[in-house]
Amino acid sequence: MVRSRHLKIVAVLGAMVLMLAVYLGVAAEDPGNQYFQRVWERTDQPVRDGLVTRTWNWGPDAFTTSMMEAYADSPGGQREVQYYDKSRMEITHPTAGDPESIWYVTNGLLVNELMTGQLQAGDNSFQQYTAAEVNVAGDADDVLGPTYASMSNLRSLPPLATGTMITQTVDRAGNVGDDQSYAQYNITAANRVQAPGIDHVVAAPFWDFMNSTGLVVEDGQTTTAPLFENPYFATGLPTTEAYWAEIKVANVVKSVLIQCFERRCLTYTPSNAPQWQVEQGNVGQHYYAWRYEQIVVTPTPTETTPTSSPTASASPSTTETVTMTETASPTATETATLTPTATEVPASTYNYAGKFGEPSEPSRWLIQPSGIAFDSAGNMYVTDSSNDRVMKYDPLGQYLTQWGSNGSNNGQFMTPVGIAVDSANNVYVSDVNNHRVQKFDQNGQYITQWGSLGAGDGQFNQPAGIAIDPAGNVYVADATNHRVQKFNSTGSYLTKWGTAGAADGQFDQPLDIAISAGSIVYVTDAGNDRVQVFDQNGVYQRKWGSFGTGQDEYDRPTGIEISPDGTRIYSGDTNNGRVKVTDTQGNYIAAWGMPGAAAGELANPGIIALKSADMIYVADINNNRIQALWTADGSYAGQIFGDSRGRFIEPVGVALDPAGNILVVDDGLNQVKSFTAAGAYITEWGEPGSQMAPNIPLAIPTDAAVDSMGNIYVSDSANDRVVKYNRQGQQMMTWGGIGSGNGQFNQPLGIAVDGNDNIYVVDEFNHRVQKFSSSGVYMAAWGTMGNGNGEFNQPGGVAVWGTSVYVTDQLNHRVQQFDLDGNYIRQWGSFGTGDGQFDVPAFVAVDSAGYVYVTDANNNRVQKFTPTGGYYAQFGTLGSGDGQLMNPLGIAIDAMGNVIVADGDNARVQMFSPA
Repeated sequence: MVRSRHLKIVAVLGAMVLMLAVYLGVAAEDPGNQYFQRVWERTDQPVRDGLVTRTWNWGPDAFTTSMMEAYADSPGGQREVQYYDKSRMEITHPTAGDPESIWYVTNGLLVNELMTGQLQAGDNSFQQYTAAEVNVAGDADDVLGPTYASMSNLRSLPPLATGTMITQTVDRAGNVGDDQSYAQYNITAANRVQAPGIDHVVAAPFWDFMNSTGLVVEDGQTTTAPLFENPYFATGLPTTEAYWAEIKVANVVKSVLIQCFERRCLTYTPSNAPQWQVEQGNVGQHYYAWRYEQIVVTPTPTETTPTSSPTASASPSTTETVTMTETASPTATETATLTPTATEVPASTYNYAGKFGEPSEPSRWLIQPSGIAFDSAGNMYVTDSSNDRVMKYDPLGQYLTQWGSNGSNNGQFMTPVGIAVDSANNVYVSDVNNHRVQKFDQNGQYITQWGSLGAGDGQFNQPAGIAIDPAGNVYVADATNHRVQKFNSTGSYLTKWGTAGAADGQFDQPLDIAISAGSIVYVTDAGNDRVQVFDQNGVYQRKWGSFGTGQDEYDRPTGIEISPDGTRIYSGDTNNGRVKVTDTQGNYIAAWGMPGAAAGELANPGIIALKSADMIYVADINNNRIQALWTADGSYAGQIFGDSRGRFIEPVGVALDPAGNILVVDDGLNQVKSFTAAGAYITEWGEPGSQMAPNIPLAIPTDAAVDSMGNIYVSDSANDRVVKYNRQGQQMMTWGGIGSGNGQFNQPLGIAVDGNDNIYVVDEFNHRVQKFSSSGVYMAAWGTMGNGNGEFNQPGGVAVWGTSVYVTDQLNHRVQQFDLDGNYIRQWGSFGTGDGQFDVPAFVAVDSAGYVYVTDANNNRVQKFTPTGGYYAQFGTLGSGDGQLMNPLGIAIDAMGNVIVADGDNARVQMFSPA
């Protein structure tokens, strides 16, 4: 019997309109005068000097020089300004104000101007433009979160009662909702602010931030004082309530609390490290680009009432989660009310553009991986400790080979942990419970070994980390002998240092070693909760760290690595679930991660390796995986190795969420997985990983669809139901059950959403399509078993575009088109291998111009048709090479016209671009 797999997905309509690229290509500038300098250095000098880790108040530098800007009520009609990432500094009345006042240098009501489009030209003079369609927070291409224009709609809404738990939400269109799942963060409305035209309550984390103390510079001296001499100096008064939004940050969708004030918008991201949970964003960048690049309306000066009191022009800010912004129209619905038209000749040729995923084979899953190393070609080697083997992956993370098994013979292991690669690509592995080091070539061929249990020279008691210096010498952390031993590349003993103890140069279980280009040796002294530094001969140099959870403290440090430029030290802080970053003297720079199992969280971080200056890999031991983090900020870099995450048994359905992320339904793993548009793994839910929603019992899920609010609908085939999730992957509701009555199913397969968020479900073995409201209320059904017009023989995929519903009629080898009420319009296709023929058409998608794409499963190709079913193009042939397909199933078209295909039997997703 022909296997039937199906898709729906999104005919994404409309090309995404790119927002302006905000950051200017200009050199960094110093503050333009002594007053700007004084204001900048007070809060931001300690940040730039690495004395404290917190959000910038202005930014590391200005991005313009000091400049004169028109302002009607300043002397000569101009005031002095300078733009920073977070805001604009300005001196409006240089001779009338008190230079010693905190209000002498101010930052304007930039958020008010961005929200309303009213550019302030004088104390009571405004020029009306279009409000800024610029993201308040998030990535440049984020289409989930609100813009300044959409937040403007919330200015007049009433305040919450003080003490109320904040669960209200806002979407990109400015629609307000409520989601009780946000109560888990326990954020309350804290302080009510009432002023002319303003009545809002500041959320607790923002109020705490506005009243916080920290390291500041006053009169050239560093001291601890309130960050803001007036709580509203930086932000101004609140102009909206606080709302939760789902925002894409560094290609990961996060829950973010947003509240806008007159001068800045603040964000609270609970998944961030504590020092980065409250952030100020790049309002200065946003405003400069809006004012000098985006505004296209001819200004018409008008005397109006200011949108709020323009008193003290305070400082800048929004959220540091923003680094550049684009204005984008959400285009994630599958429908349009337009007649399909194409303004350009549609593509007839498609080229292979990339792939992600690989077979998820439990035999290759890692159990307590401990060590990581890279060779000169970028291949990654991992010690899979509890499986007693070494795993090798290519630079893209694709599995290459493995070697080792449990035992004590040559090439066998008993808990391999440390691993290092020399300049000739030989691989050294510490074989902990065999008390030896083994050496292999890059393909795993055994070369030699040295060591045995003991305390003599060249003997070991549980050797752990390994490092190789520029001369090829091998250093081994001899953990239970509390020492470091040094050998040449063939294993000949050279020297040793260390004894048990807590004095300088003594150790309590040294676990890992890193060596600088100058042969300075850094050792994690785990039991003493510190790092010690030696020269290449073991002469003690310095140390840092003590027990605890603070910036300068550790709870059992493990792995250690040095940045390529030799200026940063990365160390795994095991029981604190984080990676610490210091300079080479041990001065704290940052800490990344927190205990947990989600992407970017760590459970017993082990040995660390750098692949490049931009990316660091961490052995996440108790999560049984390797994670990649960006070295810029420690955020999750979209790569996880070692288990089912990012891998497939059989990818079936494909969908796109409003942010352009790719959802893949894997019926073999009973999971829904989320990836960025580039294929970087984000998260998953279902079995076996269940990151976003615990242990949801999906059983052979086959397809997914996303509504305009970002809610996700999954056809749960073997359970004969539809499951609805919110965009966090938390189950909201289900409907269905086995049967043939209205609202019942016999293996639901394809699923789609129309422009009104109605849900269309292919009911395969009832040979029909059913239509529901977004809350699962039955609306209509059509189809019976047969081969006539409007009849089906195991229908598969469904897509909605405009007023049309397209259904693949698998065993009738055709596509049928209906209106939204199920009235038959037309059909095309027949059994065969020719152009326009099918051998089990599986899934269907429609692009923004109305062209229809069908995965022709048993012909191992994709075919493209005109809006009326005329054959137009095809691509794909049988095989496992790039661009080849084996049982293609789910299909989706992104906003740029790229075609995303679930390559079922190759256990991957491939992407094709129009030529």
